[in-house]
Amino acid sequence: MLFAFGVALSLVLALQAAFSVADARTLTPQERGVVQEDSNYADVLVDFGDGRVEVRRVTFVSPTISSLQALQLSGIDAGIAAFDFGAAVCAIDAVGCTLDNCFCDPDQYWGLFRWQDGQWVSSQVGAADSVVRPGDVDGWYWGPFESTPPVITREELAARAGLQWLRGQQAADGSFGGNVGATLDTVLAGAAAGENMARWQGADGKSPWDYLRKEAGAFAIRDESRASAGKLALMVAAAGLDPRSFAGQNLVVSMSQVYSPTTGAFGESNWDQAFNMLGWRAAGETVPVTATALLVQRMNEDGGWGWTATSESDVDTSALAVQALLAAGEQVTSTAVVSGLAYIQAAQNDDGGFPYLPTSTTDTSSNSNSTAFAVQAILAVGQDPLAWTTGISATTPISFLLGQQTADGGFAFTTPPANDFAVRQVVPALLGKTLIIHSKPVARREA
Repeated sequence: MLFAFGVALSLVLALQAAFSVADARTLTPQERGVVQEDSNYADVLVDFGDGRVEVRRVTFVSPTISSLQALQLSGIDAGIAAFDFGAAVCAIDAVGCTLDNCFCDPDQYWGLFRWQDGQWVSSQVGAADSVVRPGDVDGWYWGPFESTPPVITREELAARAGLQWLRGQQAADGSFGGNVGATLDTVLAGAAAGENMARWQGADGKSPWDYLRKEAGAFAIRDESRASAGKLALMVAAAGLDPRSFAGQNLVVSMSQVYSPTTGAFGESNWDQAFNMLGWRAAGETVPVTATALLVQRMNEDGGWGWTATSESDVDTSALAVQALLAAGEQVTSTAVVSGLAYIQAAQNDDGGFPYLPTSTTDTSSNSNSTAFAVQAILAVGQDPLAWTTGISATTPISFLLGQQTADGGFAFTTPPANDFAVRQVVPALLGKTLIIHSKPVARREA
């Protein structure tokens, strides 16, 4: 009898997370504020119980808000019913119960949790009374009593917030920045998080796929960059599609058309070479030995690679080259890979980040893009970026990237505001994803 009473009491306390003992108050315009660097932020995670998880960052200028207000600010539709005892969250994004039958399922409910000390803790008060402070993480879960949302890391929270920021930059035609390259990078970032990019739609109802299908043909064969076909193949494979059949293009053929079997070159720049090698591997093809040999040959004496064979080494190109060599089958113990990684490590600054050009006489400050590239190379060789500590404070590349996040969820290149170029590069790195894409045995033909 005591056991039954205890379970019932626990259930009542848990249900209070979804029910408010005070009225749900809408945020005032001042509390909503304008996103600025002195804004506060919190994260809201919603687990729909069917494998779908949404993470949204919300900003506010008041010292605190309630969990109910945070949910409303997240932009995820919430069905909230008013009762004599207060407000109740009946459904989130149409999952749950209707407003006129808020208690439709006795075995499932929307539970509210707070992420504390590496675990989810059930809220003991109603959502309108649960206080959200800057940096807090709320979790909502639709499921049976005692179920909790999935464990999530700081890195994933930051990356998800970055994706949310990117989504806000989408143009009406489905593109990002109105160009294919930026849209490809955004799709790569989304794919790293397992996003269904067909659901990302601009004002005209167009997704990135609609834009890319229209522009892919011209982009794959453009003269100004021989890396285009390889980068497109990489993106298509990362999204689980077939590079041999995308928007009427066989991207393997497109890459072959810019490849010279005699010299092993895909183009003049090391970016041409690396992206086509990565795209070739992503399509499930064996990278030609001569292509690998040429990239190794182009390595500078300091162990790095520059934009071209005669350029001074830089961190971005070196990290890209290391990943391309590994994708081509080079071992992590090979001289080229070891030398490339040593060059990257020597470039690390005391703040944990990396500059683009370590030998620059004008600017060797760390930036988000170079640091993200470095993180991907570190991951590609099987090392942990968190183990790459430097400086008195033992900072890491990851701590640097997390420190670059702005209140609105974006990432700055060096200093605020957020920069879309930086966000697209940082998201996959924080999610632990490299540019080495292994094609699936059975790829889907279209998005």
